[in-house]
Amino acid sequence: MGLRVELTANFPPRRLGGYSRRYRTIWIADRLPTATRVTTLAHEIAHALLGHDGHQPPAEEQRADELARRLLDDASKKIL
Repeated sequence: MGLRVELTANFPPRRLGGYSRRYRTIWIADRLPTATRVTTLAHEIAHALLGHDGHQPPAEEQRADELARRLLDDASKKIL
């Protein structure tokens, strides 16, 4: 996909991550525990795959959550 992933300390407390199509970058809050970083990364990858950019309405956030769950489920089946 050619995306950059960066940890950042510059997010507000309630924000976990973000994706910019323009910059082809995913940002993850550096304060998060590893497991939350992984699920947030999957969620932001889902946004990229769905063609999202910027803030999304709740229905699109739900679509990203569902795709992220499928991505993580598929990955866990390959690992285990």
